[in-house]
Amino acid sequence: MPPLEQFMEIPSMDRRELFFRDIERGDIVIGRISSIREFGFFMVLICLGSGIMRDIAHLEITALCPLRDVPSHSNHGDPLSYYQTGDIIRAGIKDIDRYHEKLAVSLYSSSLPPHLSGIKLGVISPEELPLYYRRSVELNSNSLESYENIMQSSLGFVNPGVVEFLLEKLGIDESNPPSLMRGLQ
Repeated sequence: MPPLEQFMEIPSMDRRELFFRDIERGDIVIGRISSIREFGFFMVLICLGSGIMRDIAHLEITALCPLRDVPSHSNHGDPLSYYQTGDIIRAGIKDIDRYHEKLAVSLYSSSLPPHLSGIKLGVISPEELPLYYRRSVELNSNSLESYENIMQSSLGFVNPGVVEFLLEKLGIDESNPPSLMRGLQ
């Protein structure tokens, strides 16, 4: 499912403020390289790779990946020579300046918390983008689609086993329904 906020028409200033309120050091972000300089590269964020699903592609949030946080892919030479403008990059948040709305990212897995350390950072293909982001791009190309239509076309929504799965996850006993309404038993 695409993020719900994509359907809610929340002003971009409010979404940007909420993004900087909620982002944490160690979160994974995905962006596209916008410029390469001698001190690192800048990337414009397109989606989050961990944590909360957010619609951030249109917020134009820029992050800096300093040269010291770019691993070398060869024994000699400039580590930035491996990257090109337009590459899609998965990186970990290293530093956050919430007041000035600035981010610094790293391509080293040491910037990630232990439970995310197995995730590959660096250049990724479009197929490796999160499913929610790919679906939101599809939705933008077909803007007549409503949230209800997308939800009903989702495999999880039409799967009859989802009810039992959710009941088990929530710890609700099917034999003793929590509602007195006959339709909910």
